[in-house]
Amino acid sequence: MRQLRVRIQVPSGSPKLIQGVAQLGRARGPGPRGRRFKSCLPDPNLKERRELKILRPSIGAAGIFFPIGEPKKGGTCEYASGKCLKKCYALDKDYDEMINIPEEDKREIYNFFIEKSTLAICSKIIKEMDELQMKVLSWFASGDCLDKDIDKFYQIMILLDEEGIVQNGFTRNWRLYQQTIEDEVIGHIVLTLESLSQRDNPLGDSLSGLWAVPDYEKGMVRLYNGKLGNKSYGGCGSNDVITKFDGKEVKITANCTGCYYKRLGCFYVGK
Repeated sequence: MRQLRVRIQVPSGSPKLIQGVAQLGRARGPGPRGRRFKSCLPDPNLKERRELKILRPSIGAAGIFFPIGEPKKGGTCEYASGKCLKKCYALDKDYDEMINIPEEDKREIYNFFIEKSTLAICSKIIKEMDELQMKVLSWFASGDCLDKDIDKFYQIMILLDEEGIVQNGFTRNWRLYQQTIEDEVIGHIVLTLESLSQRDNPLGDSLSGLWAVPDYEKGMVRLYNGKLGNKSYGGCGSNDVITKFDGKEVKITANCTGCYYKRLGCFYVGK
């Protein structure tokens, strides 16, 4: 607990501000003239003492939030379309209102991933997941991976996979996605495409994986499994997950951990 700063009379007769503890019976009670429990003076060491948290709660997972937008504007969405940059639901002011992560913090988090060693990053992720008591690590809860950082991110994913960390996430970086699919390392990273047409799919139909196509009006994505072109098996958004039950589509509350245990959403394992 922070100590109260109080003015006391020193022997020289000059009042000086020193660190002290208010004595019982001497401080005023609550009210307009009562004591304050926080110092009115700024604490110069507060920023230095603040520990950077690289994970935040995100729809039943420990989310990694990176800056949104074009790289030339400080963002990490290198492959986002113009429509995505305008209508992505991660841009909604209510998307992370419970944690309300400033873009400055997101930039600091991304810089941490770039500047620190792979081992240091993985150790911190495991520690913070334990603190949050989360089962799933969700990549790119906002933002994405830049081309220049693919190798670093991929190595982090591999090491976390070896440690048994469950990972998922949506990316538009097809080069990162291709690497995870071809090496069969992370099975729950989803490639988001603007449409199912060949012009929007740089990988063609040769790979079999998980794909997503945004529905901007509904604020969610349609999910596809296997070869691109197969019928959609469901959908996912910040509030709901669409799945099939008895041949009909039903909505359930979005929760990554719930989807992991029920094999829904990006954890779907059907054919």
